[in-house]
Amino acid sequence: MSPKPPLFGWRVVVTRASGQQGELVSLLREKGAEPLEVPTIEILPPEDGGAALRAGLLALKEADWICLTSANALRAVLAEEAGRAACRRARLAVIGRASAGALERAGLSPELVPARADSEALAAALAAASEPARVLLPQADRARPLLADSLEQAGFEVIRVTAYRTRTRPADPGLVPLLAQADAAVFTSPSTFEGFVSAYGRAALPPLVVSIGPVTSAALSAAGVEVAAEAESQRAAGLVAALESLAAAGAETTSK
Repeated sequence: MSPKPPLFGWRVVVTRASGQQGELVSLLREKGAEPLEVPTIEILPPEDGGAALRAGLLALKEADWICLTSANALRAVLAEEAGRAACRRARLAVIGRASAGALERAGLSPELVPARADSEALAAALAAASEPARVLLPQADRARPLLADSLEQAGFEVIRVTAYRTRTRPADPGLVPLLAQADAAVFTSPSTFEGFVSAYGRAALPPLVVSIGPVTSAALSAAGVEVAAEAESQRAAGLVAALESLAAAGAETTSK
């Protein structure tokens, strides 16, 4: 008789935007879990249709930087012809290995990846690696100003542009009873957590909450939510590994 997979019987809430859940859902199923897809945000084009992003990309020269802080920002840049050209011309910095991997899959190589995946580390690494230069910073409309402010304080000229917008999805009443049966939820950004709470309320959170990284963990902790585990790698595999660690440690869930 073959052993049960490590997450056998676990019901895991996946909160990523629709169309971005596939890899995580597949890995969870491979490990025996039952994924519950509850997209809490939508990714939308910027209100200007990308005009500011295109203008910023066209202005970049070889000594300038593009700082990519999420896969969504990378998608927005590469969706533009000017973006693909700029990524071959300018210097590329990414916030973590997940963004670096997405860049590499697009046939591009980052020049700078900080050891720690957060804005403070990226700003410090960029200041250490380069003389003050122009930096294009394509981000979400709700992005924290910390990275841009830190770079400007270090003498960089920062072009802040909204590359995409995030919007909270309304609650799906059909998911409410299923959430009550869930064992864990994974959050991949502060906005996915905020969207969940806005739609379903804090009482709907499962017993275990897993975060993709330090920024998301900080947002959860600031809201008074205990983070049961934080992924060591900001990828789908890292989230699944964090859940496996909880299972191996005998974490209490609704189905055990």
